[in-house]
Amino acid sequence: MLFSEWLTRRLDDMGRGAASQLARTLHRTPQTVSDYKSGKITPEAWELGQIAAFFHFDPTALAEMANRDPLEAQQAYLEHSWPLAVTSSHFLDEAYYQLRIAYTLRDRGDPLLALDLLARWVGYIEERLLIEQSNTRQDKRRVKDLQALLLRSLNDRMRSMNDVIPKSEIVDRTMDDFRLAVRLAQKIGHTREEARAYSLRANAYFVAWRSADAAVWVDKYLATIGDLPPHVPGVRVSLLVPAYLSNPVQFEQAEALSLDLIDGGKIAPAQELSLLLEAMGHGRGLLHLPQADTRLDAAQQEFERGKAEGKTLPLRGVQIIRSRLIGETHAEKPNLDRVQELVGAGIKTAREYEYKRHEAELRRLAKELSIVLD
Repeated sequence: MLFSEWLTRRLDDMGRGAASQLARTLHRTPQTVSDYKSGKITPEAWELGQIAAFFHFDPTALAEMANRDPLEAQQAYLEHSWPLAVTSSHFLDEAYYQLRIAYTLRDRGDPLLALDLLARWVGYIEERLLIEQSNTRQDKRRVKDLQALLLRSLNDRMRSMNDVIPKSEIVDRTMDDFRLAVRLAQKIGHTREEARAYSLRANAYFVAWRSADAAVWVDKYLATIGDLPPHVPGVRVSLLVPAYLSNPVQFEQAEALSLDLIDGGKIAPAQELSLLLEAMGHGRGLLHLPQADTRLDAAQQEFERGKAEGKTLPLRGVQIIRSRLIGETHAEKPNLDRVQELVGAGIKTAREYEYKRHEAELRRLAKELSIVLD
């Protein structure tokens, strides 16, 4: 469908006055909107983002209809202010939709844009929650739904922050979200999201190279999650922490539990499988255990399978490369040709997607292996 046809149908569905309202929103004349409808003029990408926000429609789909840049349209969509004065059910639907967009942005390698969107919506949800709680005719179910939504968005934000925030800042930067998430989870009885918050806290300490502190939160995660469906980043950090604490027995116990989860079908999506297999290879390389490369090869296969399914997370590719380099640093005779190739590929991806912390780590490992970079 052409954009002009889509716009005409949408405005007709909204009825009289819709075109004028859209013109005011875009700061354009009614004649310009009429030209959009006729196909005489095609809006710019940033205008398409605002139009998508006006209709609560996917900006990427609009950009494709109009043959414009989808990323620019998406950015404009995210920056377009959201009116809080909509019905509660509409607000919840839109909020869940926005959180899915943030998850997609992170997976496609734009964690900074995902963080921007999550920050915006954490604020919107908090404001809406205050409105509902101050209502003399408070709907308790609606309040609980908003609390659950806020809890999820806080955990999502912590996970995105764990991808990009410098290791020297990550523990402090995630503290407020963590405390509020745990308090909300306990208040509304959402045990899995509480466990998820503990696993993300463990990961923050792990990123900060504070493995002993991370171990405390790993134990808290494991005690809380029980028989509930696992949170995969929590399982991953439960593998890596004992490896960094030089505890091969505990690492192999965690690995056995992870393999049981995989064999039991509890870890199925390719990206989740690649995450755990990468951690196994990472830990084995660190502890000089056999089959590190076997695990990393399997992680790469799952990563490629995810890419083929259109569910790619560039960060995973960088993590697999980093884990291979860690294995080389602990090898008796590192394969320097292979290391040079790995470092080049890893830094290229890290730069492209602005994984600055990971680029710095790759450069550190290259220096440790006496690799000269351009």
